[in-house]
Amino acid sequence: MEFLSVGQTRAEWRGFPDGCLMSYDPHNGMTLFFFLNRPAPALLEQVKTGHPFEIALADIEKVGFFTLRFGTLPWGDCAFAPCLYAPPRPIPAPAPGEGLPLNVVAVDSGPGVIVYLRTIRLGYEFSLKFTNWFANRMDAGLSAGQFRDIVARTYARCDTRRLREMARISWALTV
Repeated sequence: MEFLSVGQTRAEWRGFPDGCLMSYDPHNGMTLFFFLNRPAPALLEQVKTGHPFEIALADIEKVGFFTLRFGTLPWGDCAFAPCLYAPPRPIPAPAPGEGLPLNVVAVDSGPGVIVYLRTIRLGYEFSLKFTNWFANRMDAGLSAGQFRDIVARTYARCDTRRLREMARISWALTV
């Protein structure tokens, strides 16, 4: 199990391009890494608790494409495939009225340092649909190369707006 903390630095995060990366492990659950190179305080403020958050998921060729937005920032996106996490373990369905936690790790990719941590409790309906999708995609049988090919093909024909339109499940946290 890995513990993350504000101020933690990693060499592999230095110079990481602006954008998002979704990760999963059975101990920490779903984690969204949000990379920004030397973000202005006003921009980073939009990621923090007390600001809206929207998320949606489109399934394209057995790969999930998340689109998401913090506060008033532009929409972003990232690809995700449960079958690439070994060993794949299902996410337990949420209890009625509960939602899955989504850990958010904001990283200043200039120095590669964590600048903010947040956990967002996703809505029940989104969480239920997501856990079903996750369970159905755990055995998708995609290799890392196939995943990269699907992602490349999809991004060649779809921008973030189009991915958002293709999403079949979505949720918004309003404040």
